[in-house]
Amino acid sequence: AIAGKTAARAALLVGQDKASLVQETTEESHGDFVVNQLASSQKKLMSIAQRLQGKLTQSQDAEKASKQMQAAQIEAQALKVERDLLRKQLKNAQDDARLAKEESLRAIEAAQTAKASMEEAEKQKEIAQKVANEKVESMRLEKETAEKSALESVARVKKA
Repeated sequence: AIAGKTAARAALLVGQDKASLVQETTEESHGDFVVNQLASSQKKLMSIAQRLQGKLTQSQDAEKASKQMQAAQIEAQALKVERDLLRKQLKNAQDDARLAKEESLRAIEAAQTAKASMEEAEKQKEIAQKVANEKVESMRLEKETAEKSALESVARVKKA
């Protein structure tokens, strides 16, 4: 009986040792499992963090590109406004040049008309001068004729 009790105790002790060993092994395995899970989770989190960092960089790059595009659009709009202003200025300059040309042509026409009028007046003056000279000559001849006639009349009267 003592041997049975001792064997039972030994078996119990061996069983407890085995149970303790199994428990320790299970705890170690569970601990290793938890550590492995944590390591795996950490790797996944690092991978996610890297992807998020990449997406953040892409997002920042996209935002930067968007700002550059907006700046380019604003510059393009400013250039369009400047181009439109230059077109208006060119049109105004062309209109001014056309008006100046028309005014110059009118001035040339007026000068030509004045020149023609002066030439016509000069011709009229020459004609009037000729007519006056002819009239003076005619009057001188009439005077001479009248004087001759008068002298002849006086001479006839004296003879008679």
